[in-house]
This record gives sequence, structure tokens and C-alpha cells, in this order.
Amino acid sequence: MHRRRFLTTAGALPAALTSLCAGRTVESTKLETIRQRTDLTAGYGPWIEVNREHLTWNAEQVSRRVGRRPILAVVKGNAYGHGLTGTARHLATLPAIHGFAVFKVDEALSLRAVGVTKPVLLLGPATDAEFEELVRQDVMPSIYEDRTALLVRLARALGKPVRVHLYVDTGLGRTGVPYHQALSLVTSVASSDAVQFDGVLTALTEDTEFDREQLRRLGTLCADAEDRGIDLGRRHAASSSAVFHLADAHLDMVRPGIALYGCYPGNADDERAEMVLRPAMSLRARVMYVKRLRVGDSLQYHRAYVAERPVRVATIPVGYSDGLPRSAVGTCSVLINGRRYPLIAGITSNHCLAELGDEPSVAVGDEVLFFGSADGGSIDPHEVATRANLSVYGLLMGMNPLLPRVYI
Repeated sequence: MHRRRFLTTAGALPAALTSLCAGRTVESTKLETIRQRTDLTAGYGPWIEVNREHLTWNAEQVSRRVGRRPILAVVKGNAYGHGLTGTARHLATLPAIHGFAVFKVDEALSLRAVGVTKPVLLLGPATDAEFEELVRQDVMPSIYEDRTALLVRLARALGKPVRVHLYVDTGLGRTGVPYHQALSLVTSVASSDAVQFDGVLTALTEDTEFDREQLRRLGTLCADAEDRGIDLGRRHAASSSAVFHLADAHLDMVRPGIALYGCYPGNADDERAEMVLRPAMSLRARVMYVKRLRVGDSLQYHRAYVAERPVRVATIPVGYSDGLPRSAVGTCSVLINGRRYPLIAGITSNHCLAELGDEPSVAVGDEVLFFGSADGGSIDPHEVATRANLSVYGLLMGMNPLLPRVYI
């Protein structure tokens, strides 16, 4: 929205209608009723914009690289900050996406609640009560301990076998049945017709040579189970890192996360040469105030910045409570009207400041891009993460889940 239009419509914000006619859909939250009456891009911000075309592009690139194997899209961590249900609803429309992997019970149930019908796999733990609700909602639990009695009871209640994935620890050590104990568990669980193995998975260490040993261990288990007449279903191990670096790990299905969102799991420059991805997330806001400092005027707590010359400064209502890292000060810049301006002074819970120089080039209501794409240019999230001394995972997942997500 142009700044002049913003200034004329902002006063009527509470009565504004969501811009559905422009092809936008809005992430559901506890504030959904209010947000349905509001154009989320018409305020001072901040908001997150998620580009659905970029999500589609990234899924297609991953699919090509893995030989059209099914993709189990990892949408944990609020879909890596992109908004769980809004992102999953779009990905579910893509033929390349077989289903979804989540870590938390609430994530799995939220997908079902908004009408996602493709397979959903829970990677994390669940109590017996949660396990029962998951199965009733057709969510597949991952098992790494003997829960046969519970599975039998649930199968009887539902009148059909319970589909599960076997989670095997082949060396990462976080969770999963240890690979040398896994055959015993498989045999015990398979002794009842109450269970159907839909898949078997492991998580790799991303140490390439040891990953090969992990794959050997998983392969041995699958072969031993097959010798006993037990089909463990689809084998999957490849996260985004293995999608790039270990074709042997692609197996029957791949399980990427960060690559689907347009970012790279390792060295972005090297991996970009292998596969071009498009970042899907943009963090935006609007300038709320502009002032001209005199020599000696200061900004932020403890006078973190003292003007050595007359200079204009923009205040932007984005802070660390929104997910903007404090370490972005002095290292990162923002894009306003096609020009970059450095972040200065300090980032507080709700504010940051950009140094504009001495030209009146920025005004209240102008749109600010922290990372992502805009009409006047782009800022790569990898650049921001590197300059702020954190991982791109931390940057994206660190976005406050209460920020409005707008899908374009």
C-alpha cells in the first residue's frame, strides 16, 4: 500500500475489510475474528508476508532433486515461523507434498482442525490420552517404545489397525529406539494385527561419513524385519541437508524443512549453486515517527547513540519481542523506498531505529523491509542471520507467532 493511501485509511482501520479480493488469505489465531475485519498490512506493523508462489517453487525444486520421491514436509516450529496452518494449507495443494511432519501434539491436531487431510506424522512425544486423540484424528504417531497394549485397545475401539511410524535412533541420540534394540520392538509390535507400520525413520547427524553408517544400520533393521515377514513401510531419513548432500539418504521419501521455505541448511553460497530457492518470508512494518537529531542528541537507553552531526532518524515499531534480534544493531540494515538504512542505537522490546542521513527521504507511513522481498529490492534472510550472528533457522523460527501472517 502506498504511504498516502495508508495515511488516509489507517484511521478507519478497525472497520477495514481483509483484502481477500487481492488473493490474500490470513493465518487463523485467537484474534481471528478481529483480523477478519482488518487489513493486516494497513497498520504500522509489524507483519509477516508469506509468498505462496515461492513455497510452490521450493517444493518443486526439492522434488526434482530427489527424483520425484514423496515429500513429508516438516512444519514444526510454526512452519519455521511462516505460520503453521496457513503454510500447510497451501503446501497440501501441491502434488509433490505427500504429507506433514510435526513435533508437538497441538501442531498435529491444528492441521486436522483446519481441514488438512493429507498424512500427518507426529515426531515428538505423546501421553496415552494424547496418543488416543491423535489416532482418532488420523494422525500417525511415531513409536520408539513398546506401546502394544495401548495400540491394541485403540485398534479395537476404532475397528481398524493403527498406523504408526517406527522411530529408530541410529546415532543422533535424541530419541528413537536404539537400532540394536529395534528388531525386538518391531517383532513385539508386529505380533498383533492391531498395528500397521506406515513407515520407519531415523534422524541423521549431518556428519556425512557417519550418516552413511546410520543408513547402513537402518537398512540392516529393515532387511532383518523383512526376513521375518514384517513390512516397515516407507523409509525416510533425509532432512534438507541430506537432500543437498547425501543422495543415498533419499530412500523412499524425504523429510525437508528449511529448504521448503527457501533457505539453505548449510553454506548458502555453495548450496545455491546446487539448487536455487526463493525465500518465502518477508518481515515488514511502517515508519511510525521521523525526527532530526542535533549534534549531541541521544537515542535509546544509556544514550547508546549520540549524534555527532545533524541526522534524521526513523522509529519503527519492531523489537525483540517480535523476533528482531538485538544483535542486528550495527550489523544489519532495513530497506525503505528502495534504499538501505542501518539499524542504530539499540533494539528494545517494541522499537528499533534506522539512521537516514540528512536528506528528507523517508516519511511516516513508509513501508520498511527487514528481510525478504519488496518492490524496491530484497534482503536475504541468510544475510541478516549471518550479520546478526545467528542461524537462519533461529531467525525464522524466532518470529513471534502472534505476528499477523499474510499469504500472497
